[in-house]
Amino acid sequence: MIALIISDSKHETALLETYIKQIGYDTITYNWFMKALDNLEEISPSLIVLNAVDYPRHWKVLAQYIKDSFSTKIVLYVQDITEEEQKKAEYLNVLGYIKGFTNQDISDLKMLLLSDSEENEISQETKEGETKILFLNPKDGTICSGCGNFNDEQELIVNLDRNISLCPGDVLSDAALKTSQGIQCIQAEVSKVNESNLTLLVK
Repeated sequence: MIALIISDSKHETALLETYIKQIGYDTITYNWFMKALDNLEEISPSLIVLNAVDYPRHWKVLAQYIKDSFSTKIVLYVQDITEEEQKKAEYLNVLGYIKGFTNQDISDLKMLLLSDSEENEISQETKEGETKILFLNPKDGTICSGCGNFNDEQELIVNLDRNISLCPGDVLSDAALKTSQGIQCIQAEVSKVNESNLTLLVK
């Protein structure tokens, strides 16, 4: 996954790069807004993080362009945002905001991207009774996904979309589950691991 960062302030740019990489994205950074816009189609990022402090007006241009032509998610770095600006951002499909660089800020953004990925992917046709799960790998913080079913013991047997290294006892503290009742945030513990799937105890 590629994240395009558009930011002109060196300190914030470095923090944003670190921040987004921790979530599991490869980053491409531009400090010239127009150059980033010119190369947008070539880069084809799945996420754009724009420093709205550096570009307080440009972000609306970018968001409108994305809304009309792409399905890319947009996150703004802001120090403060008025209610009126929030309404504009919501209309332009801005996903959310980065307001700081604490561990809690990182966790909040991970869950925001996690929930949005769940919403986007769940529209795909699935088998009756099948459940979609997304979670943050507790070892490296990357976003992982898979499909599964609950067995008679109410354990969730998950077929992962890619191979990851987890062990029995690992706790998935940041996860989103799609069931027939909708999307919900859960916690789960890995109880069994084999080559093809995981068995999770959902809490």
